[in-house]
Amino acid sequence: MESTLSSSPSKRKGLFLSQAQNLKIVVPERSFKKIDPQPLSLLMQQPNVLIVDVRDDDYIGGHIKGSIHYPFSSFEESVQKINQYLKDNDKDTIVFYCMYSEQRAPQCVSTFCDSLDQQRLEELKIYVLSGGLNAFLKKYPNSELLEDYNRDYFIENVDGMLLHKTDAKFLENTLGVNSMNQQ
Repeated sequence: MESTLSSSPSKRKGLFLSQAQNLKIVVPERSFKKIDPQPLSLLMQQPNVLIVDVRDDDYIGGHIKGSIHYPFSSFEESVQKINQYLKDNDKDTIVFYCMYSEQRAPQCVSTFCDSLDQQRLEELKIYVLSGGLNAFLKKYPNSELLEDYNRDYFIENVDGMLLHKTDAKFLENTLGVNSMNQQ
C-alpha cells in the first residue's frame, strides 16, 4: 500500500488542500505587487494614485514627487489616516517605498493590509516600488519626478548602490564599515 508521503506531488497537494479546507485554514495570498520605476513614472500621472514614502531619517535629501511621508518608526499610528486619505481623495492605487524597498516598505504594506477588511483589500491596487528610491534615483537622476532632491545626501557605495549619508555614517560608526566609494 502506498503511503501519503510517497504518493505523487499532485496527490499530496490535493490531500493538503482538502485537509486545509476541512480545518478552514485561510492561506493569505501576497497582497501587493512590485512595480518598477518606469511604470511608476507613468502611474504617477494618474489622479487615483497615492505614493507613500516610509523612510525615517533618510527622508532628508529628496523624495518622489507627490509622495506623502509616513515614517516607518511611527507607521502603525498612520494606517487609519492613510486609509481615510485614500477614501476621501478617491484613490484606489497605493505605492509604498523606502530606500531599497526590501524591509521597511514591505513591512508597512503588511501592516496596512492587516488593517483592511477583505472587501477593501480587493478594492485597492497595492504596490511596493521595486528597488526603492535607490532604483528610482538611478533611473531618474535630477528629474522633475523628484522633489527637494539634493544629490549631496546620497553616496554611491563600492557596489554601485546609492546610500543615504545617514546610513553610511551609521555603518561606519557602529560597524566600522566604510561603505563609501573612494574614487
